[in-house]
Amino acid sequence: MKKRVRQVLVLFLVGIISPFLLSFVYRETKPVIERTKKEQLNKSLQEVFPDSLIRFETVKNDTLWRIYKNDSCVGIIYRSSKKGYTSVIRPIVSVDSRGKIIRLKIQKEGLSETPGLGMNVTEDWFQEQFRGLSEDELWLKKDREEGKLDAITSATISSRAVVSAVREGLKNFKKYIPSSSSTHNEWFRNALESLLGNSRMEVIIQGKLWKGGDRYIYLSQGEGFASMIGVLVSIRNDTIQEVHIQFPEEGFCETPGYGSRVIDEEFDKRFKGKAIQDIDGIDAISGATITSNAVKNAIKTGYKEFIQGRNR
Repeated sequence: MKKRVRQVLVLFLVGIISPFLLSFVYRETKPVIERTKKEQLNKSLQEVFPDSLIRFETVKNDTLWRIYKNDSCVGIIYRSSKKGYTSVIRPIVSVDSRGKIIRLKIQKEGLSETPGLGMNVTEDWFQEQFRGLSEDELWLKKDREEGKLDAITSATISSRAVVSAVREGLKNFKKYIPSSSSTHNEWFRNALESLLGNSRMEVIIQGKLWKGGDRYIYLSQGEGFASMIGVLVSIRNDTIQEVHIQFPEEGFCETPGYGSRVIDEEFDKRFKGKAIQDIDGIDAISGATITSNAVKNAIKTGYKEFIQGRNR
């Protein structure tokens, strides 16, 4: 009888003490867990937009962030989810101001798709497909004619879940993307005044071509990897005097660490003093070939449209 009483008493004490111990452990470990979770999230945000000069502003907790650089919003990052074959897949996606995907990241942690099949959604080759795509292109090739994405062999369900999550997330959150049409229509005004110097400005074609002293200045665009890139070109007697490549705060939205290097490495200075026919010989920046060529093509296209024949 006494033994039975002792057992009941022990169980009673365990029942009383355990909640307090659990509460204590939870209270002590919660800050550590929250801090680790926040650090992992910040790391993921940096991975999809790797630029040390930007900051993130939370719009929807754990779901949506605006990206700011020099106090200008240059895009968004969102997280969306969709049920895959055996687990929920939650890609983190960065988008530029034109609504095009910059980068996609799917974390392996917490994902339990089939190894060697559905888990391949975390592979670089699969995620790289999304770069530069707009909402209408976010379909598997096998599902829509306009689709640009290849499914993983024998893992169509997981592939389709990722594509659907990215597309539906972009559809839901695109209203938070800053409008380039209203904000950046005349992004070039300050740069134009700088290129003109003390010369009196003569408007030849409104918003496209100006004359200042003995030089012309024209505005042109080239298609980069993730966005259109604007350039202002000052030219005299078919020789380039100066080139201004659109800054991030003016609407430049190429991939940080890649296309962005045309600004970081002052690519524009390579054109100074070059004859227009020598532009193709200017070396592209390694890792930013598409963006480098976009700048060169913009200069050549603008010259052909606005300048060719005026100096003859």
